[in-house]
Amino acid sequence: MQDYNGKRVYVTGGSSGIGLAIAVKFARLGADVAVFGRDSDKLETAVAQIEAAFFLPAHQQAHGFIMDVSDENAVTSTLTSAMATFGVPDILILSAGGTVTKPFQDLKVSEFDKIIQTNLMGTVASIAAVLPRMSEDGGSIMLVSSMGGLIGAYGYSAYSSSKFALLGLGEVLRWELEENNISVSILCPPEVETPFVEYEKATIPLKTRAAKDLLGTLSPEYVADLAIKGLVKGKFLIIPGFRAKAMYMFSRLLPPSLMQPITKLTTSLLIKTKYRGQEDIVQPICNPDFSYVKNEVWIAAPPEQVWPVIIDHAAMGDWMPFKGRLLREGEEERNGKGAIRELSWLGIKIVEEVTESQSEKGYTYRLKGGAPIKEHRGDIILTEVNGGTRLRWNIEFKSNIPGTGGALAGFLKITFKRALLKLKSILEK
Repeated sequence: MQDYNGKRVYVTGGSSGIGLAIAVKFARLGADVAVFGRDSDKLETAVAQIEAAFFLPAHQQAHGFIMDVSDENAVTSTLTSAMATFGVPDILILSAGGTVTKPFQDLKVSEFDKIIQTNLMGTVASIAAVLPRMSEDGGSIMLVSSMGGLIGAYGYSAYSSSKFALLGLGEVLRWELEENNISVSILCPPEVETPFVEYEKATIPLKTRAAKDLLGTLSPEYVADLAIKGLVKGKFLIIPGFRAKAMYMFSRLLPPSLMQPITKLTTSLLIKTKYRGQEDIVQPICNPDFSYVKNEVWIAAPPEQVWPVIIDHAAMGDWMPFKGRLLREGEEERNGKGAIRELSWLGIKIVEEVTESQSEKGYTYRLKGGAPIKEHRGDIILTEVNGGTRLRWNIEFKSNIPGTGGALAGFLKITFKRALLKLKSILEK
């Protein structure tokens, strides 16, 4: 592969996932790498990973810059500062993005707009900030889109809108920037093992999960390798994965009036086979050793009233059969991410840690210790519906005692359903 010694590579969204994998790959090829992201801790870890991959450690540099791509002023100032201290990029990889996976009718306009601002306008602002300087000597720009930018999928109205737009932007820039000796590529992978996969588990509809399974899941390293090979060859459209390529070819050959019914039929068959009996589960069912439970209730109160009650771990006993106790406060909020709680009932104690939390949206937790459950995680998701709140509680667990998962799941479903009905009565008084 081409030697990138002395070349400067900028990667937005470079602190994790595809962006980080591409940054590390370029570091192995001898390039100087600058990564941009919102989380200072993740950036610090990413830079350390990149430096560890250097081909010529004495002659390469890596820097991390805090930047939120949805803030145009921050993008302009940060990239201008980076070019002044690190140098003008020869290669610009635009990997920063976000997702929200819900049916359109469950989306707020503000959620839709946030995805557009991050995925589309963040890319636009980043290109606009560096283009005047890049145009002086030429270079390469890669926009990271998705198979969701080539084929629309159930639950991805906001995400696909933003990713389809990147395709249009890329096609125009490819033409316009040719005279500036700047090549443009579009990367459209299927699902990749990134933090997004974990994040969207909380809300992903089963139809979406099944549709994504048709294309398979790739590793960030595999995608990064093909992305750079495509960039070197000057390819415009880069689609990693055989199944993804085949699906794209079918979508080009078949009219939408045929393609969508075929996709829907295939997805339905997958649900009836791989996911049979699990229609209420929002997470992918990929391990038969685990048991799954889902409960849902609608509460005639807005999310801002429901949230303080369900996030108060110490007061869970008011509506749950468990007695709650906060063992450790969260990183930024008392009951938020990083908080550790103890739940006790009938002599059984379970310790859980909040792994993700978003005010008035929901939180994710995982087991840290306790019997009779060996492994365990759960999500509580709030969605504003018809002036009230739809509360979903999804659980997956592995029992300590083989063969008891089904019975325990049934017991938990009844227990949690009663608890949610009690919570509903409390909040609706």
